[in-house]
Amino acid sequence: MKSTKTKNIWYLLILLLPFGACQTGTPEENLEIAKQTYKEQAITVQTRTLKRSVFTREIVSNGKVHAVRKADIPFRVQEMITGISVENGYRVKKGQVLATLESFKYKQALARAKESIAKAGIEMEDYLLGYSYSMNDTTNIPKNILRTAKIRSGYNNAQTDLREAEYNYKATIIRAPFTGIVADLWAQEHNHSSGYEYLCRLMDISRMRTEFTLLETELSQVKLNQSVSVMPLANGDTLNGIITEINPKVDQSGLVKVTAVVNNENRKLVEGMNVKLIIRRKVPGQLVVPKEAVVLRQGKEVVFTYEDGKALWNYVKTGMENSSRYTIESGLEPGMEVIISGNLNLAHETPVTREDQSSNRK
Repeated sequence: MKSTKTKNIWYLLILLLPFGACQTGTPEENLEIAKQTYKEQAITVQTRTLKRSVFTREIVSNGKVHAVRKADIPFRVQEMITGISVENGYRVKKGQVLATLESFKYKQALARAKESIAKAGIEMEDYLLGYSYSMNDTTNIPKNILRTAKIRSGYNNAQTDLREAEYNYKATIIRAPFTGIVADLWAQEHNHSSGYEYLCRLMDISRMRTEFTLLETELSQVKLNQSVSVMPLANGDTLNGIITEINPKVDQSGLVKVTAVVNNENRKLVEGMNVKLIIRRKVPGQLVVPKEAVVLRQGKEVVFTYEDGKALWNYVKTGMENSSRYTIESGLEPGMEVIISGNLNLAHETPVTREDQSSNRK
């Protein structure tokens, strides 16, 4: 029986017969021309020798990033706003003035509190002199007598009033509690502070945290301090993070909440940004093929291999998957030449030619 290749050549020769009347060559010459014409139609493919290698398993999830440290800066006293020193997006240092309030009322209250404590001190000293004790040496005064002197003279109340007056006066100057960036600043000068819930929000975005969920079946593949890649959906940047928390609870949907922290010194991330997270784990000793090598035929997964100038059809069973590769559980053996390109239109025993193997990746 003639081979499939010989039959195909004769079919092509029959198709060329109408053109043979215009040719003067012998039948043998015409057959050679047909072979050459047929040979030129072979599909060019790239191949790769299948070897056992390390497969990088990927777990992909989505989340949002938030500043590790943030605070709503309140108005601790209610008064007219006399000045605002920052705007949204400003970077400020710890202790820097953010805004000022009208301070006259609180300055007067502080002065009265100082007078009251001075007066109370005089009255307390008079009381102690009645017991032959001096305010200059309170260590020698019995505790019960000293306590009575402070109560009767009003010295304790005066101290309390002074601390409150100092607090309120200090609160008319609003300072940054830590270094960060200003956001959600809506307050305006010459308006009363009671009209606003808070002055602004201060965020330290040098480190960001993101909460995401994993399936309970994926929980065994993650651990504390494991690296994670964080990629903002708004751009193609990739930042490195560390898993800092794993909530030891599976919710009703079969999900586990995980938290990762990522350094954001270059300010690539902003509050509330959507990100994709990828956790990678290396699995050695796997047969790995590019996803392009796997095609569907009759609803089944197929990988073509190269052998003696032909593409051979192999049913396979894929295992683990990442963004670019599959592992092969059955259907292929190490050493096979896997076709990794030009395989969409291949059939079993389709003639193929290989590209230069020196360009193949291992």
